[in-house]
Amino acid sequence: MRVKLPSLALACDPYGVSDRAAAGIASAVLQDVGIIQERDVSKVIDRSKVRRERCKKRGTLCASVSNTITGLYFDGRKDSTMTLIKECDGKFHRKLITEEHISIISEPGYIYFGHITPTAGSSKVIAAELIAYLSKKNVDLGSIQAVGCDGTVAKTDNRGGIIRLLEVALDKPLQWFVCQLHANELPLRHLLEHLDGPTNGPNGFSGPIGKLLVDCEKLPVVKYTPINCVLPSGLNSDDLSTDQK
Repeated sequence: MRVKLPSLALACDPYGVSDRAAAGIASAVLQDVGIIQERDVSKVIDRSKVRRERCKKRGTLCASVSNTITGLYFDGRKDSTMTLIKECDGKFHRKLITEEHISIISEPGYIYFGHITPTAGSSKVIAAELIAYLSKKNVDLGSIQAVGCDGTVAKTDNRGGIIRLLEVALDKPLQWFVCQLHANELPLRHLLEHLDGPTNGPNGFSGPIGKLLVDCEKLPVVKYTPINCVLPSGLNSDDLSTDQK
């Protein structure tokens, strides 16, 4: 199988598809369209092929990014990562851990620039490691004019937030592009905490209301009074996110 697969490699990362799953899905599609047949299995894709293509595509994307960045956008997510841990016996063992990955996007053009794995989750550490990573990539820090992220306090606090710390490190003000979608959930979150108490985990509730959600589809439907409202004129529902709808 010598055919290059850059599009397959590019589609795997955004959806978190593993090498094995990507190879199985791609081979199944080739079988459905008749390229892979019982008498000819030369086009079967294995996971090693997918891994090589992904590494090659990532390198190509990183190499194509200009060192001049006008807009710096970043966001973090905690992912399950397989890593090697050195045990007391001196041997390395594979272990699945949870790591926070900060993805960096260059604008204009929505170009993936890279990612960092901060050693701690504080704003100070993340801001310092962002600057260190950009310096390592020989980015012209003076060209950065804007910064974008979500609206969490750790990023937008006017004294100790990541954006403010970046401004201090660059010694100049930046144009802030802050996504306000997080604000949609804040009123409901505070209401739920007031009525039901704080959560006890990412998917757990401590109060009586939250505990009923486990099997809420089995509860009987009660009578309620709907609240009539009129949406603003000219509002296009296609412009709303799933949460807003």
